[in-house]
Amino acid sequence: LYFPHQSALEQAAMYNHILYHYLSKIAWVYGKMRMRQTDLLQVDSYRIASVPLHANHRWRSSLEIVVAFEVHAFASDELLNKLILEKWERFGRSMYVRRIVAPYLALLVSFVAACCLRGDEIAVEWEVIQAASNMSEGPLPACTWPHDGFMRAIESDAGQPHFNWSPNKIATISMQGVLLLIWAPWLVYKGWWLDRFVFAEVNKNRDGPDGVANMMNMMDMLQNNIEFFLDHTAAATLVLSCVFRILCLDTHENNCTAAASVLLFFNLLHVLRPFRFFGGLMVTVHNMLRGDVPRFMVLYIVLHCGFAFSRYSDHTQVVYSINKSHT
Repeated sequence: LYFPHQSALEQAAMYNHILYHYLSKIAWVYGKMRMRQTDLLQVDSYRIASVPLHANHRWRSSLEIVVAFEVHAFASDELLNKLILEKWERFGRSMYVRRIVAPYLALLVSFVAACCLRGDEIAVEWEVIQAASNMSEGPLPACTWPHDGFMRAIESDAGQPHFNWSPNKIATISMQGVLLLIWAPWLVYKGWWLDRFVFAEVNKNRDGPDGVANMMNMMDMLQNNIEFFLDHTAAATLVLSCVFRILCLDTHENNCTAAASVLLFFNLLHVLRPFRFFGGLMVTVHNMLRGDVPRFMVLYIVLHCGFAFSRYSDHTQVVYSINKSHT
């Protein structure tokens, strides 16, 4: 009997009926108490080579279907929750920390180091520019990357160029190179392969008017794919920051670095979401942003417009009165 497709259809009652009446057996009965043994051959995600069903690479267990499509009808299913928690405690947590959390924290450390080194570099360069301006030598270019071997050539007394290969500058370029060549591609890999965009959150059975239901479906889809967007957007800002430095566009470089900082640290909360403490907080915040905050914003905008136009009317009357008194 093959039945995992029932879980994809959110038929929880039919699923439990087939599982506990046809794929399980009663081990013992004592009065009103009974112990039932359930066959996990089609429920759990393990595979047995000797089973023809498991040899089919297109076959998916019930647990895989429920997790992949996030079927909410099974959110409180005792058996599936027990299987998921057991897998998380035995090997899932350590694998997730090793493959996702640790590299992401290393990315943040590299980013913070690059920001601090770049800030010190800009401060030193600004002092050099101010000193040159005070000596009436004319302002020096603020950008230092593409000039004379990737550094500014400052003319010495002998007229020979002196390359400013300071340890701070070398460390800054090294850290930005690490962000560009290692961590930006890793973010793309993480977003594309680990947090790939899916349409699994669309719920066709949601109650309410079509417009409201479609809007809620889109918000659910955005909430569950937000890490996908954050990964790719953060990678793009890191690349653009390095590109703008090469092009001597310091203002755009700083803007991209600031945007990358917000995206990376905001994404850290989503990286920590599988852990119970952070996950509960993130779900609460998402529910507030999706439910209460939009309603509050509608009321706030209406009241704000009312007070704004009233103040504008009073200001116009005051200006008219002042002009009339002067005339």
